Amino acid sequence: MDTSTHSLDSFIRGISQRNVSKIEGVWDRSSQPLSLGGLLTFMAELDVLQRISGGARCVLVMRHGRAAASPANPLSVPNWVEALVAACPSIDELQWEHCEQKERTQYRGDITAGRTLQWPAMDMRDSYVYGSLRPLQRLHVIHAESPRLPLRPRVISAASAILERVRSGLPIIAVHLKNTAPGTRAESNADFAAWGSMFDSLRSRATFNAQ
Repeated sequence: MDTSTHSLDSFIRGISQRNVSKIEGVWDRSSQPLSLGGLLTFMAELDVLQRISGGARCVLVMRHGRAAASPANPLSVPNWVEALVAACPSIDELQWEHCEQKERTQYRGDITAGRTLQWPAMDMRDSYVYGSLRPLQRLHVIHAESPRLPLRPRVISAASAILERVRSGLPIIAVHLKNTAPGTRAESNADFAAWGSMFDSLRSRATFNAQ
């Protein structure tokens, strides 16, 4: 087991021993840009932590560095994140913070102070990778909690209504093609030419609704 995994495991094992009243999940955009898949994974981590801690209040903090908060990036628009967080009952509050470089490490603070659990913890900050599945894997191994991403009933009802409207009695097959710039085959990026060829061959037997 490498040093980073040992640090992660040590922190995870201690969670159930603490009297936690609040979980503070911090996405530090000076460390890694925001992405949909990464944020969904991070929210799943917070949901597991909330269950381990017995239902503590959960706050998601979006922290911007000066360079990270670029209006040219469509994912920097707060409404995009707010809509996603509003759909998840595990997150009780969303906060936006802006900071200078010198303040970034100070925000993580002392993870043992009071009854607040900060995630990722200060002693994990050099090895933690947003969007990695390893924290969820270790949380499951150590606490036997499976990852999930609960949604509010109104969101499920709205999604079900949309599916019923577009399916016209036919089964629905959703295809999500991963493409991460600059992208290589080693990153499991989609071969769009191959998928396009398959879709063309199905045009006479399927109805397509591109989103």
